[in-house]
Amino acid sequence: FRRGHLALFYWNNTFFELESRIAGIKFAQLDARSTPWGASSAQYALLAVLLGFQILVEVVFGARSLWVRALKRHQKALQPRNDDERRELQSRKFSVSNLTRAMSAFRDELVRRAFVDQDREHSDNSSFSTDTQHRVGSHNLEPSSVEASHAAARICTMCMDAMRAPAATPCGHVFCWNCAASWSASHRACALCREPMELRDLLPLTHY
Repeated sequence: FRRGHLALFYWNNTFFELESRIAGIKFAQLDARSTPWGASSAQYALLAVLLGFQILVEVVFGARSLWVRALKRHQKALQPRNDDERRELQSRKFSVSNLTRAMSAFRDELVRRAFVDQDREHSDNSSFSTDTQHRVGSHNLEPSSVEASHAAARICTMCMDAMRAPAATPCGHVFCWNCAASWSASHRACALCREPMELRDLLPLTHY
């Protein structure tokens, strides 16, 4: 305020003191062609311009400093929320990555088991199928032979174990649901006769 008042005084040569400007007290001017100190009005006007420019520069830099501080406070207030969002995004990426690895491992395990079952089926399928057909086609089977034939028919030819949740292929062969599903997912053909099939073609059997 003091420098602004001084710049106004240099500009119009009135109210040398701030109190005088507030009270409206003017100096008595004996010579209208000069200021009280004998300097020309143009010289004091130049001083007023320079002082006003200095005040303007300080106001601009002060406003800029206030704006920078306000911007820093705003960014600091937003920082915790940004950190939480960043951690949440990283957690989601980690979960998706884990799920992808788990699915890949599960697919590899299915393929591995399919190859193992295929090797086992090639070694045991011929003798087992011939023996089963001979027992079913005989007309002179004893009761014990019928029970044995029925028990053999309920053995899955892929896992060589008792059938669990039996399922039939379109060509009529019956396997465990898990065995048939794993095989058809990777081979898309019947494990015995190699007839083309899809996973959706499997038919679950109840009371088999």
